[in-house]
Amino acid sequence: MSKIAGVILSVALLAGCKKEPDPDAELRARYVETLVERAEAGARFSLYDSDDVVFDDGWYNPSWYVPPSAKEGVFARPMRERALLRLRSHGRRPMRLVLDGVPQIEHVKGAVWLTVAVNGQHVGFFPVHGPLRAEIDVPPEVLPESGWVDVALQASYVTFPPGDGRAISYRLVSLAWEPADR
Repeated sequence: MSKIAGVILSVALLAGCKKEPDPDAELRARYVETLVERAEAGARFSLYDSDDVVFDDGWYNPSWYVPPSAKEGVFARPMRERALLRLRSHGRRPMRLVLDGVPQIEHVKGAVWLTVAVNGQHVGFFPVHGPLRAEIDVPPEVLPESGWVDVALQASYVTFPPGDGRAISYRLVSLAWEPADR
């Protein structure tokens, strides 16, 4: 187990030591399990900046989110109406971008969609009706030989969740940037 996973597990165990049953213990345990899984999964599920991923304009810090009428929450990075991701280039070879997320559509009426552009070229249009997994094959001709790849996300909506005050359209749960031939 990695050092960070051990620290998270230790804190969780200490927080759960009470004589009376804690009604939130199960929720906390699932939260810690999620953190441990993501800590050991590496950059693929990272919602923080790293050597290969930069969350640029349009992103809020990651936070715990429990969707309305859901029994479980998710650790996610909220997005404004428009957001920019910067991904390390792997050269001119086909790549796959995978975005998993939860839309913030509880109070939205009408059509809802998410569009994705890579280095200014439109590569995806996704109608959103619930949790969204967008798998995008990015052709090598839009990718630079080295440096960074700019990924722009645009939502057709934005909401202000009650008690939150932030303009949120989508909550990114995980992200993968990998060669398309895997």
